[in-house]
Amino acid sequence: MDFVDVNEGNARWVQDFRLKAYASPAKLESIDGARYHALLIPSCPGALADLASSGSLARILQHFRSENKPICAVGHGVAALCCATNEDRSWVFQGYSVTGPSVYELIRAPGFAHLPLIVEDFVKDAGASFTGNEMASHLPADTAPSRRPDSSGLQGPHLLDSPRVTSGCPAGLSGIVGGL
Repeated sequence: MDFVDVNEGNARWVQDFRLKAYASPAKLESIDGARYHALLIPSCPGALADLASSGSLARILQHFRSENKPICAVGHGVAALCCATNEDRSWVFQGYSVTGPSVYELIRAPGFAHLPLIVEDFVKDAGASFTGNEMASHLPADTAPSRRPDSSGLQGPHLLDSPRVTSGCPAGLSGIVGGL
């Protein structure tokens, strides 16, 4: 990892940071979902371009879904869920309730015309429902995804309260689709 604008004032911090375990994150390809109990995908605009088509993440999501492990995706991180498909090309989270940035929100942001994916459209086309109110913290009953970073205050306790969220959700999705 390279840092820009390193100077005398911040060089020590950069040096200390590089010694930390989290300074060199593991590659997605090397992650074994069986070693983890829950999955959190934070809001990250890169999810639309990279994670939404990641075969490695798809493998992890399929494992979490088949084991009914909690998954929580926040904001733009919800796009990462789009990569998880079954062998018949159907979406792993078909039939679930998902929330994330709405088309209404996205169209008002610069760069809308260049987005590689509109999550709301993908979710609806893939056979799930898309919920959430414009710019409000929101948590569907059967999932733990979130369209807004400030919804994580709702998601954390929800994710920790139950090993899986099943309220009305097929086979217990409630996390990465907003909550497995």
